[in-house]
Amino acid sequence: MAIIHVESHGNPQAISYRGAMGLMQIMPRTGAYYGARDLFDKQQNITAGARYLRALTIRHGGHTDLVIAAYNAGSGTIIKHGGRIPPYPETQRYVHKVASYRAAYCALPG
Repeated sequence: MAIIHVESHGNPQAISYRGAMGLMQIMPRTGAYYGARDLFDKQQNITAGARYLRALTIRHGGHTDLVIAAYNAGSGTIIKHGGRIPPYPETQRYVHKVASYRAAYCALPG
């Protein structure tokens, strides 16, 4: 939920200036790789996004902040920076925002 909130504010028709699409703002090639034919379809978008997050989680050893940073900046960027969050203000803000929303969602009752 936190990534959806930050990426698209819950708009399934969102398109970024870079071409990312749908709720989780998936790039078309990434979506196709993870089985999505229609990135504006909520179920396909979330399924592709979840599969991508799982792959990032495995690749980055389950370190949540690195997974979030990789979702934003790419795994190659994390590797290039020695397995750390890159010093890019956009990525650092993104990690902070997603982590904050994640904590808020986790604190909700039920």
